[in-house]
Amino acid sequence: MSTEKLLAAVSALVATAAIALPGCGEDRATEPAPPPASIQWTTPARPIPGLTQRLVGTGPRGAAVLWPAGGKPPRDVIVFFHGWLPGPPSSESEWLRHLAMEGNTIVYPVYQTARGRPEGFRANALAGIRAGLRAVDADPDRVVAIGRTTGGALAFDYAAVARSHGLPTPSAVLAVFPGRNPGNGLVTPADLSRIPSQTRLAVIAGPGDSIPDGAAQARALLRSATRVPAGRRAYLT
Repeated sequence: MSTEKLLAAVSALVATAAIALPGCGEDRATEPAPPPASIQWTTPARPIPGLTQRLVGTGPRGAAVLWPAGGKPPRDVIVFFHGWLPGPPSSESEWLRHLAMEGNTIVYPVYQTARGRPEGFRANALAGIRAGLRAVDADPDRVVAIGRTTGGALAFDYAAVARSHGLPTPSAVLAVFPGRNPGNGLVTPADLSRIPSQTRLAVIAGPGDSIPDGAAQARALLRSATRVPAGRRAYLT
């Protein structure tokens, strides 16, 4: 799936307010599928209809890998960073189902526990991404990063440090209501000036953002990516 088509599909998805809410559309009638004890979700993990799901790695350094059921994982990969608090993939079910059905494998890093400190989120996420990518035949040139709230900031961080950690640099990054200041500390920022110039960047802000200074944080992410030309940076409301 091309970057242009992906961003268009995600923009259409975000325009639907119900999908923008965590957990909306979850299939409550489905019996929970308990994850390994080392992964501490805030709510019970449930299957997402139509998707195959596999857990890789351990604890906060693990990831869930999801793709359309009945086939091999597509080589196009979306790294999806959940929001503040470690919700299972089913808490983002409408996002993930939509993106997977567009022909993508989803790598969903855990990166967090209920008591984890924000200083360790990025290292945990990178370990989870590595474990997820090893589990599929990913095309390193067709990786996109998407994140919501805390995950939005981490998606930008991943683009900045991927190359130095031997991971594929995403061709595009989308951050929805991004923020670095969750309830128990500050998510340590990466040097966003290291994001390669060819990367496409987009942030979404708006009145539905629960972060008090969310618009300012969204704009700050874009400003900090100084290598990326203005024509490849988009601020969406």
